[in-house]
Amino acid sequence: MFAAALLAHLASFAILATGSLGGLLVHQALVAQLAVPGATVAPLLRLGARLGLVARVGSVLMLASGLTLMAARGWGDWGHPWLMAKLALWLFLSANGMVVGGPAGAAAAQALATGNAALAMPALGRLGRFHLVQGIGTLAMVALGVFGPR
Repeated sequence: MFAAALLAHLASFAILATGSLGGLLVHQALVAQLAVPGATVAPLLRLGARLGLVARVGSVLMLASGLTLMAARGWGDWGHPWLMAKLALWLFLSANGMVVGGPAGAAAAQALATGNAALAMPALGRLGRFHLVQGIGTLAMVALGVFGPR
């Protein structure tokens, strides 16, 4: 059971990382495309929205598989500081996605739909900072998961 739970947790992380890293790359491509006069950004906006969904699914799967992994280990890690820190980071990153990432992406898409790239720049700036926070937080969660259990 432990091996299957660990594999599910790692697969969930791969899904989350695909959505997160892909979202960052699409964000960078979108900003670069806006510098090109007459460039079409609609496909990038659709891809970014889909990758956001992939990241959210991966996040929920990570929580479920993490609980399954803990059950397979007999709940012995519950209450350990490294696990509580990892769970707190998961909650923070999830809230960051709901409060910052989603609204910033929607605001950028709405502004770009009007054809006014200058109007989208503040939202794209928030989205860039969102991706930075998500990346740092995700790396911290990985470090806690790798170096915490003993």
